[in-house]
Parts: sequence; C-alpha cells; structure tokens
Amino acid sequence: MNMPDKIASIILFIVGIINILPIIVFFDSSKTAKLYGIPIEGESLIILMRHRGVLLGLVGLTLIFAAFNPELRIFAIALALISKLAFIFLTFTASNYTTEIRQVALIDVGAILLLAVLGVHFYNKSLIMNYPITPAIRVLREKKVEFEPHVFDYVEKGGTKHSSEVLGIDEHAVVKTLIFETSEKKPLIVLMHGDFQVSTKNLARFLGVKTVAPVAPEKASKLTGYLVGGTSPFGVKTKMPVMAEKTIFDLSRIYINGGKRGFLVAIAPQILRDVLQVQEVEVKQNAD
Repeated sequence: MNMPDKIASIILFIVGIINILPIIVFFDSSKTAKLYGIPIEGESLIILMRHRGVLLGLVGLTLIFAAFNPELRIFAIALALISKLAFIFLTFTASNYTTEIRQVALIDVGAILLLAVLGVHFYNKSLIMNYPITPAIRVLREKKVEFEPHVFDYVEKGGTKHSSEVLGIDEHAVVKTLIFETSEKKPLIVLMHGDFQVSTKNLARFLGVKTVAPVAPEKASKLTGYLVGGTSPFGVKTKMPVMAEKTIFDLSRIYINGGKRGFLVAIAPQILRDVLQVQEVEVKQNAD
C-alpha cells in the first residue's frame, strides 16, 4: 500500500470510530442528553434514539472494515455521506435546535469534506486500477503483496513480445509461466524471462530425471485452472513445484501474469521467494 492510500485508510478508520460513538445510546439512552443536549422522555422516543444509535454504529463499522478492505470503500463512503448529508439537511432546515446538535452537524460537515475527498481518491483509483479479481490476485491480496496491475488487449500467440511492446517495458522483465512434465509424469512450473526459452535438457539434469517436456495446453489448463496465455504461478489449482530462472532475481521489478489473458502484475521478484517458495535454476537458453 502506497503512502496516499495509507493516509486515506487511516482517515477512513478515524471517521469510522467517530461515527460509531452514538451506539452507546443503544446501551444507555441517558447519554442522548450529553450527545445532543436533549432529555429523552417516553418509551417510543427512547426506542427511536436507541435504534438510531445502532444504525450509526453500523455505518461506523462499515467505514472501519472499509479501511482494510478496498472492495468496500466506495460503498462505505457513499453510505456515510448519505447519512451525514441527511442529518445536516434536517438540522439546518430546522428553526430550533440545541447547541449540541449544531456541534454534531459541524463535525459532520468536516467529515463530509474528508469523505468526499476520499471518495474521489478511491473512485479515481478504481478507474485506473480496474482489473480482474482472479485466484492469483486473491493470493496476492491475502499475502498483502504490493502489486501494480496492467490490463491490455490480448493477442493470440502474441506472447511476451506483444505484452512488453504494449506496456513499453523490456521483454526481459516479463516473466512467463510455463508448465512442464517429467518423464515420470510429474508436473512443475518454470518461470522464465520472456526473451529466453527453457533448456529442457538442463532442466532434466537439474531435476535428476530422464526427460522434461511442456504439457499440452488442455492439460496445462486442467492443472492450473487458467487458460493458456493467462497462466499465473499464483493460485494454481494443483500444487506443483516452482522453478525460477536465477537471473530473474537480479531485476528490480518483474511483470508476471495475473491469472487472465491480457493481464500482468508488476511485483518485486522477491515476492516469488516469499509466496511461492521457488527453487532457483539456471536453465535459460536463447530464443529461436
């Protein structure tokens, strides 16, 4: 998470805490006198105010959860804005209200300004970062991995050459995810630079097996749960050992498939070690 997002999440959390405070009225209706400057008399009014405390508490909880869950942020901010705008409208169109009510309304004005700024920030980010939520993305989020999504038009058999040209990056930094099978029919994943091929001879020697060969596209899809051309090493259907070309870790940043055709994520290569527990190999050879 970058610094602007961290600050925005902290603000969202604080606004949520402030918004959750009226829930104390649910447990102790006498607190309304302190919060709003009005004594509560009559069971019907007590019921309404206690219910209001619960509703505001739910809005506050939603904001707090949204501070840690990006998918909830726009909804939570919209919900809080509707609640606060309604209160301000009712307050300032009334002819007589307490000083405490006025103070609450002014606090809500400040909260609305903050929420509006946050809403614009997260909405603009959602437009920029509009990407598919694949099993790979779920794994990266679960592991709290910082990544940068890149969506582009997929071209059949365009490969890493096409993706690097579209994104304006070095093909060497684009890492392809390849599925191989040993002579004992044991599948494995190999991560290789886009501008290199895998030497199956060297790979077989490293593994101590007779031969290694790429699996058929249909079998690769069955093993990974992804379509060929959209295969990610993260979130695969079948657990397989992962081999990564050693020089991948010399790069400062790599671009690897995010689990869908026309979708790459930029990450630090160290993530491969942290999340996949890869074995480093030296099996690259020049592409034909």
